[in-house]
Amino acid sequence: MRASIRRAQRGIFGWDASAASLFGFPVCWVNRDGGPLEELGATPAIIVPDLAAMADWLLELR
Repeated sequence: MRASIRRAQRGIFGWDASAASLFGFPVCWVNRDGGPLEELGATPAIIVPDLAAMADWLLELR
């Protein structure tokens, strides 16, 4: 059950991130489990393995 919930949550966040990217927002995907990129019509600006790497990326945007 836990794995199916994680897959479902990834899909929900994937759609939100795809829409944000299409509207011009810089999107960072924290890909903790190394899953494949979803084909939703947009790609993230960066893919990182953890929140620490995302924080570093955010600091670079300043």
